[in-house]
Amino acid sequence: MSETGALELFLFSSAVETKDESLNRNKRVTNALSTVTGFAPLPPLHTLGFHFSKYDQASADIIMQRNKDFTDYKFPVDVLVMDIQWADYYSEADGYEYFRFNPQNFTTEGLAQMNKEVEEAGRYMTTILDPHIKVSDDYFVYADGQELEKESTNDGVNSIFVKNEAGDADFEGTCWPGNTVWIDFLNENAQEYWSGLYNYEKFVGSTKIYHAWNDMNEPSVFSEESKTIPTTAKHIRANGEMVEHREFHNAYGATQQRQSYRGLIARDDATLRPFVLTRSYFLGSQKFGGYWTGDNYTEDAEVYGSVKMIMQNGLGGNIFGGADIPGFIGEPSQEMWVRMYQAGMYYPFFRAHCDINNVDREPWIQTQRVQAVIRDAINRRYDMIHYLYTTFFTATKTGEPLIRPMWFEFPEDSSFYRMESQFMLGDSMLVAPKITTPTDTLESLQMQEVTFTLPAGAKWYNYYSKKVETVTGEAVTRNLPDLEQAVFIKGGSVMPTLLHDDCMAISTCINDKIRLDVYVDDNGRASGSLYTDDGVSFKHETDNEFAEVSFTFDGGFTAKRVSDASTYTFPKSQTVD
Repeated sequence: MSETGALELFLFSSAVETKDESLNRNKRVTNALSTVTGFAPLPPLHTLGFHFSKYDQASADIIMQRNKDFTDYKFPVDVLVMDIQWADYYSEADGYEYFRFNPQNFTTEGLAQMNKEVEEAGRYMTTILDPHIKVSDDYFVYADGQELEKESTNDGVNSIFVKNEAGDADFEGTCWPGNTVWIDFLNENAQEYWSGLYNYEKFVGSTKIYHAWNDMNEPSVFSEESKTIPTTAKHIRANGEMVEHREFHNAYGATQQRQSYRGLIARDDATLRPFVLTRSYFLGSQKFGGYWTGDNYTEDAEVYGSVKMIMQNGLGGNIFGGADIPGFIGEPSQEMWVRMYQAGMYYPFFRAHCDINNVDREPWIQTQRVQAVIRDAINRRYDMIHYLYTTFFTATKTGEPLIRPMWFEFPEDSSFYRMESQFMLGDSMLVAPKITTPTDTLESLQMQEVTFTLPAGAKWYNYYSKKVETVTGEAVTRNLPDLEQAVFIKGGSVMPTLLHDDCMAISTCINDKIRLDVYVDDNGRASGSLYTDDGVSFKHETDNEFAEVSFTFDGGFTAKRVSDASTYTFPKSQTVD
């Protein structure tokens, strides 16, 4: 849908036939939607781990120290993220130049050493790369784009930047770099130009450990009253067709993410899976990476709101999302740290991020109470990484979201139709986050109140105590201490748990032993599955190098290799108990 009045509708029926006959009526709808808009690919496995980001000063020394501190203070982390300061060229007020490291803060030697230390720790980097380009002849992204435009012919128009209303000059406005132009992602040649910027010869100093973060891509324009590109600005396609921005606005950010994804694939000759994070997205964006919910606050409404938004986007096909924890803007209270990290550990995308004006958010400088919660949240995320990855693999085939409303999994129970305060993660794990501020009395005891409803007709186990819960189908309210949550496993499930003692990055321990936790149903039976591959390449697609194993418990335990055993061998260290 666009501001031009154009409206395109697809209607999906729950009666539609699907290849997988086991899908319930809700899952048949999301399967049909993904058949039209595309299925999410498997991301690099480590991107399902923990990302740490700060809108703050950046330098090689700062990142190296942060990388060391995470290890020394025993807080696992998988991706270190740099906001715009990494590209703050010569620290000028209007100096942001994407695809070029600030040479003061990232010397050639310092950058190389930083990349080496991060990679040796088994970690990765993500840099922010926005679509607004600084107007400066000394900046190669702008200058090269202008030169390409001069090479336009009737057979191929190189409209690299968005044009003004008349279509005869670049549209200029202000954003982080000051005077700015915007990449025209509707022009096919501009698309290729953007993708090519990820090449190592262009993005000098980047290596294979680098991912991309596309922000401000609504697109955001500080100098316009609307805070975005005017609706009458022009995009010019390679065939010369002129299109008003109003017709393309909603898909602008999604197209940037797509071209970043393609650029990263080309950068590594299609040998490594890319990861691209975006703030703006559209139907089909799931094919090109993940998203986050944007700048949020350290407030009650944000915990509840993020749960609802991630569920809603998942139903629309965009399954790899999360929210900034413990809130981007504001100073979190002690209990907000607890609630945000504990909710965030179950989001598909798990990232901490903060505004430049807020207190430091490094885990090791927080109170002992908060440190214990953060460490526990990340380690429990590692516990369930195989379950999460296997669930993601299933989603790449069926289109069902990772986080799903209760009614999605239990369509016959009408009491769940309006429930938004708890969710299923996959088909076996029920999560009821701590969404409300505790009373003063509870806070003095470092406890929070949680209300949840366990679906009748199934056996449920407490994830923390492993004990069977009494199920009435009615709402239950409990006061829980900091290090416990209202998380439950459906009876009849076999859950793979990674054993990862002293692991400081998921890529260094993903091949460690796996424990299978069996939660039998009322008949004493359980089943589950495990999917695994190398976690980084496309060999699971090109060479069938993966393993899919189904597990069944019925008095005795049975494991069956579903996939071709000749194409993938389990690492010797990856035994299953």
